Amino acid sequence: MNENYFDHFENGGIFYRADLHIHSHGFEDGSFDVKDPNMTPENIVDKAIDSGLSIISITDHNEINNSKKAIDYSKGKNILVIPGIEISTTQGHLLCYFPAFKDLRNFYGKLGIAENKETCNQGIVECLTLSKSYNGIGILAHIELESSGFEKAIGKFGPIMDNILNHDNLYGLEIVKIENEILYTDNDDNSDRKNLISKRRKSLDLDKNSDLAKLMSSDAHSLEKLGTNADGEKRLTRIKMDTLTFEGFKNALSLPASRIRLEKIIPESVPHFVGIQLDDGLLKDQEIKFSRNLTCIIGGRGTGKSTLLNSIQEASGNPSKAGVVDSDVWSQTINLVYEDETKKRTRFVREKKCAII
Repeated sequence: MNENYFDHFENGGIFYRADLHIHSHGFEDGSFDVKDPNMTPENIVDKAIDSGLSIISITDHNEINNSKKAIDYSKGKNILVIPGIEISTTQGHLLCYFPAFKDLRNFYGKLGIAENKETCNQGIVECLTLSKSYNGIGILAHIELESSGFEKAIGKFGPIMDNILNHDNLYGLEIVKIENEILYTDNDDNSDRKNLISKRRKSLDLDKNSDLAKLMSSDAHSLEKLGTNADGEKRLTRIKMDTLTFEGFKNALSLPASRIRLEKIIPESVPHFVGIQLDDGLLKDQEIKFSRNLTCIIGGRGTGKSTLLNSIQEASGNPSKAGVVDSDVWSQTINLVYEDETKKRTRFVREKKCAII
């Protein structure tokens, strides 16, 4: 075996890198304010793949045609393109996402878009309700911006803000700066926001610690900016999904504490054991791939849980005093693969009654 032996193993949900707010070029098919002619749907998909992104959405200002082109172009490629749009509502900008383009198209047909495509005559609540009727979901866009965030557009806390935050089709909040991840949480230093999130939990019968998902995206208007945050770093959002589908995305937003991670506040790579292979003894022919997130070893008495842990310990160069080591039930050969913080992999081999190779 080699260091990449365990890559073909599947072991549940993994975190995918996402950029869910991208604009494309062209007044007829894209965003009216995009000047970069290279921001074609095809170039966006190719650049996203080259940048290590697995989930993207072209969310043009009040337009959807290039979303369809990107979806069509992505077929057969290793990327999920979610149908999306950024609506310039009367109360700030709203991102809406849909499971299929036909749903987005039907939703779009109900919007009152200005001829210059710069505004929409519906409010946020109306758009959230309408998107739900077409199987879509909403995320408030760049909430802290004065130019288009909903707080600045509305201007004051009160019933309008209550109705938005209490809407059951609001799934998340997009932020631009990492320090704003505390907005609309119990750690927020603004009492009005804290009160609003408390009202949301009560109104929707949510857990007392439930928060809206926070996401960072590029809001890219040029190919150079795609996949980068406001500080120019390639660190946006990771989403844990069991399947690379819209439903997987939607489910992740419903469980943000465990399934949504802002890359800005986590290491790019965490050292970890990738997997172990044993060829003999009690654990004969066992091949185990470890999760990067959490691995749980479950088994009845005598099934080899302790033997497995001691095998990992020994093969990683940490001698064990357990009697099982090099006994009759011990594996003749143990292969253990380790990945460091630079993503370099090393294979350790321990032969029975021998030193590590």
